[in-house]
Amino acid sequence: MFLKKAFWFTITLLCPEYVVWIAFEQWQRARRYREVQKLGYDDWTMQHGFYIDMGCFQVELKGKSASLPAGKENRDIIELEDGFRFTIRLEDLISLIKADLLSAPDINTHDLEERNKNDQFARVITSLQVLYFVFQFFGRLGYHLPISTLELSTIAFVCSAVLIEYFWWDKPLGLRTGTVLKLDPEKNERFISMFPKLRFDTPEQNLAEWGKCDFALFFDRLKESDINTQLAYGLLTAVVINGIHISAWNNSFPSETEQLLWQITSTGACGAIVLLWVGTNIRAKSIRLIICYLSTMLYWICRVYLLIAVFVGLRSVPESLYQTMSWQDVLPGV
Repeated sequence: MFLKKAFWFTITLLCPEYVVWIAFEQWQRARRYREVQKLGYDDWTMQHGFYIDMGCFQVELKGKSASLPAGKENRDIIELEDGFRFTIRLEDLISLIKADLLSAPDINTHDLEERNKNDQFARVITSLQVLYFVFQFFGRLGYHLPISTLELSTIAFVCSAVLIEYFWWDKPLGLRTGTVLKLDPEKNERFISMFPKLRFDTPEQNLAEWGKCDFALFFDRLKESDINTQLAYGLLTAVVINGIHISAWNNSFPSETEQLLWQITSTGACGAIVLLWVGTNIRAKSIRLIICYLSTMLYWICRVYLLIAVFVGLRSVPESLYQTMSWQDVLPGV
């Protein structure tokens, strides 16, 4: 669990808009809980949609079959001594309910809240801190006071965090247990016939599982041809988030070289995102892979430099950066 969190921390630090994109995808899929409601489960909520799509619902099938894979390299398919256990996502559950093979898992909202590790009080405190920072940031702009590159970079992360928090507001956090339902043996053959239509081993769920903290899978996820639409949706968000750094174009830097490097890397990060999107739309596989890898590496090089520069640049800043606004002395800071 520690390695998984450390992996996602690194991804968020280097590529926050990717996490926004993943959160948006999961939010879209979780909204399909309304389809389960229409099938007779009126008590289902958005939390249930996230719970199922997080891989917390498994179906156990007794008996072996040559039509089913061994599942040694697929964490969503576990081979047992006398059968298989499958992790069912929300869209799979909807299909299986319609086929009269399964019923929705019997878990209420209270049970989900008990398993959820989210602390609502901590969320409120964090939100107040973020609001205070944003209020202070725009207040300095209003008083024509200088803004440090560290503050600009923080605002970019705040934009990402706000979007992620919005999309994941109803998502349970830190679940360690799930729900297992045993399939009626009489329905085995029908289940096996539907098996090719089910979605297993989703990249966003298994990207950083134990033993699979592999950045190569991250690259594979970026260059998939079936995500062009999602990349197009995320293009504007990514450019806006990285474009915030471009606003420091004429800031005061310790040296002209550092200012030039900031200008190059801030625009390079935005250009790399556009290049990545263009690359995914090229039909020639070899060219597509080259462009995707080069654009991703260019983006990460720019991001790493920007992360380092915001701290290195603090060694020499204008004196007015430490000037506070009159109303700021009245408001308490946390």
